[in-house]
Amino acid sequence: MKRKEHNLLNPLDSFHYWNILPQRIEEIHISLIKELINKKKFKKLLIHDSLPITVDGTQKLYRDGLFHDEHWCERQVGNAEDEKVQQYIYVIEANITLKNGLNIPLISEYLYTHNNQLLNTEDKQDNETTAFERLAERLKNYFPRLKMIYFMDAMYATQAVMGIIHSKNWEFIIRLPKRKLKELAEILNAKKSTREMIPGQSHYRKRQQEFYFENNIPYGYDWQLSINLIGCLESYEQVNKKTGEIETCYSEHLWISSIPASIHNVHELLNEGARKKELIEDSINTEKNRGYHYKHAFSYNWTAMQGFHYLMRLGHAINAVSEFSKKLKSYIKSLGVSATLKLIKETIFGPWLSVEWYATQREISPQLRLQLE
Repeated sequence: MKRKEHNLLNPLDSFHYWNILPQRIEEIHISLIKELINKKKFKKLLIHDSLPITVDGTQKLYRDGLFHDEHWCERQVGNAEDEKVQQYIYVIEANITLKNGLNIPLISEYLYTHNNQLLNTEDKQDNETTAFERLAERLKNYFPRLKMIYFMDAMYATQAVMGIIHSKNWEFIIRLPKRKLKELAEILNAKKSTREMIPGQSHYRKRQQEFYFENNIPYGYDWQLSINLIGCLESYEQVNKKTGEIETCYSEHLWISSIPASIHNVHELLNEGARKKELIEDSINTEKNRGYHYKHAFSYNWTAMQGFHYLMRLGHAINAVSEFSKKLKSYIKSLGVSATLKLIKETIFGPWLSVEWYATQREISPQLRLQLE
């Protein structure tokens, strides 16, 4: 019997096939995000009037030995006497990270053998940069006119990454590595004596903050970039675990920004934006260790493995948005996640709801309202 042809322009049509391409799952994922954006669900949660994106790389899984799979990366592990070859999968993840703490999985980019430079001295940075370039190109194709701002750790503090983001007309705030970019750290350190507090807001999360910055520094291979350096010196009190005494502690945070800094915008850019970069690390940890089975391949077929990964990320995105909806979040705050899920299950499968009630509910267009704080 001849299989019926379907219009693949609609990503939902791909479900009519037994073999679903991972790209179709990704298109469905992106279509859900686009619908939320078009309905302005994120409007009050943007940073610098841009969609905030956090990026981080992580190892998905590994296996000892070579299985002649053309996609897996390879590395040498062990000491000189017990050295062996290991194959592994490494993924660059991009999430939407809004100022209210909502972290939504967005897109994944795999490292491939033909892009593998991990035997070189500067291997990991070069390889993640290559993967980020592919990820950025895909995001630009999906959202050609959308304003975005990227929050990234010091691994991505390279001229190449900043150039890629600049070429897409996006913004970025990246952690400044003191040892790697000493000349920039010295420029910013010279401004430390000019540090000041945000007017009317000396503290953030019980930490006293003082900011200092240097704007409009020519940078890049062809001096095509204008970067801005921002520093934040914090002081806070905590109990010494050994003595039990309350002591004052200090911490310093440095960033490279494409947006000129002022004492009036650092709270939004840093406290509500860049400081929430850690949420993607917690999101990935949730996928690895809290029931999403991130580290499980499910299949050693490369395409099938990607398909399971994309389905997992899609499911997590739906759960993350649901958790931050106003009605559900109030239940979770009072009952907890497990008790809330149990209540939903008992309600759905309970005998007190009629077939007619379900039919009526299916005809009602659901309204999604996100918790703003």
